[in-house]
Amino acid sequence: MIGQGCCVLQEYGDPLCLRLDREQVGAIVAQSNHWKTALGLSRNPFSVEAIGEDIYHLRANGVTGVVRVGDVDIEVAPKFVDVADDRWKGVLWKILLYAYGGFFDPCQTSADASNQQVLSDLMAQIFLKSYNRAKTKGLPQRYSVEYAMGSTLGGSIDYSRLEGWIAEPWSIPFIIDLLSQDEPLAVLLSWAALRLSFVVTDTMTSCALRQASSELMPHVPRVPNIEEARRIRLGPQYRALHGALDIALLLLESKGIVYGKGHGFLSGFLWNSDAVYENFMFSICARAASNNGLTVSKKTHDFGKVVEGDGPSLITIPDVVFSTRNGEVFAVADAKYKVFARRPRSSDTYQLMAAGHILGSSRLALMYPTSSDFRRTTWEIESNLTSELMMISALSLNLMSLADSFDISALVSTIESWLKMETDSANSGLHLPYMVGS
Repeated sequence: MIGQGCCVLQEYGDPLCLRLDREQVGAIVAQSNHWKTALGLSRNPFSVEAIGEDIYHLRANGVTGVVRVGDVDIEVAPKFVDVADDRWKGVLWKILLYAYGGFFDPCQTSADASNQQVLSDLMAQIFLKSYNRAKTKGLPQRYSVEYAMGSTLGGSIDYSRLEGWIAEPWSIPFIIDLLSQDEPLAVLLSWAALRLSFVVTDTMTSCALRQASSELMPHVPRVPNIEEARRIRLGPQYRALHGALDIALLLLESKGIVYGKGHGFLSGFLWNSDAVYENFMFSICARAASNNGLTVSKKTHDFGKVVEGDGPSLITIPDVVFSTRNGEVFAVADAKYKVFARRPRSSDTYQLMAAGHILGSSRLALMYPTSSDFRRTTWEIESNLTSELMMISALSLNLMSLADSFDISALVSTIESWLKMETDSANSGLHLPYMVGS
C-alpha cells in the first residue's frame, strides 16, 4: 500500500497497490481513456483491478513518464530499463531528450541528479535554469503590424487607404510596427512553464514557473500548435533557451493532462514508449549511416498493383531504410519494442522479409531494447523466388549503457557492425559503398 511520496511503476510490470474510492477509480479510468486517444495507443495505458474493499492494483501499459495519483507521484519506467539499477531514470531522461529534444547539455543536468528527483522536478529545474540565464538578454518578442488612424502620423502612411483619407482628411491612415510577445517561442515556453507548475512537488519551484509563464505571456497562454513548435529555431540572442525549449517540446509531445486543484485524479506527462524507442533508434541509425556514407529514411512504400476488384495498393513502412548516396537501398531495419528472445516472432520476420523483397535489400535487422549485452544473431534465408540469399539479424541495443554518461557510441557501433557485416556465404558481396577512414 502506498501513501504520500513517490513510487516507481514499471511498464508491463508488477502493479502498485492503492487505496481508492469509486470516484477516484472512475477518474483514473476516464483519464486513461483520454491518454489512449492522445498518444495513439492500442490499449488504455492504465488498468485498475479491485483486489479488496477499496484496495486496487494499478498497472501501466505502453507508456513512460510521470503522473500524480492523489498525493502520490508515480514514475512509470519503460520496460527497457532495469529499475533495480537506480540509474534507470537518468537513462530514460537522456533517451527522451535525444528522441525529441535533440539537444543535451551535460552542464544542465546529470544522471546522478535525475536519479534523485522526480522527473517533473528535474524538467522544471532545467527549464528554470535555462530561462533565467536567457531572460537577462530579453524575452522572445516579434514585430506585429497594426493598421491605425489618427490626427497625427504614428507610422508609415497606408497608401491602400488613401480613398478614406480623402473623405476624412483629419484622420490619417498609417501602419505601425509594434513589439509583441505573442510569438511561437514565447507561447510555447509560457504554456510549458504553466503546465509544469501544476505537477512539480516543490511549492517555490511551482511559484517560479508561474512567474516565468506570466513574464513570457501576460495572459493565460494558448496551447501551442505542435507543427509550428517543431519548426522553432533559436537565433544567437536566444541560444541560452535551448534547455527550456527542449523541455517545452517534450511536454508538448507527451500531450500532458493537467487539471486545476480539485479537478482530476490522474495528471502528469506521459509518452508513448514504443514511439520514444522508435524515435531514439532512428536517431542512432542516422548517426551510424552518416558515419558510413549512407542516409536513412522512414516513409510509406506502395506496392501491389490492383489487377482485380477494387481497393488501394498495399503499403509497407519500415522503421529505418538505409540508402546509398545514389538512392539505392542498402539495408532495412525495424525497431521492435519487445522483449529480446533467441528467436524473433514469425510475424516480425515476415514483415521485414516483405520489406526487403519490395525494396530490393537482402540485409535486414530487427533492433531490440535490452538492459544488458547480447551477441548478435544472424539467419541466412533461402528463397525459391530468387537465387540471392537474405540475411536477417537480431540486434540487442543495451540502453542501460547510457547510465553513466550520454555516450551513444556503443549503440552506434552496434548498428555499424551490422552494416559492415561480412559472411562466408554467397551473399558476402554486400559491402558498404563508402567507409569513413577506409
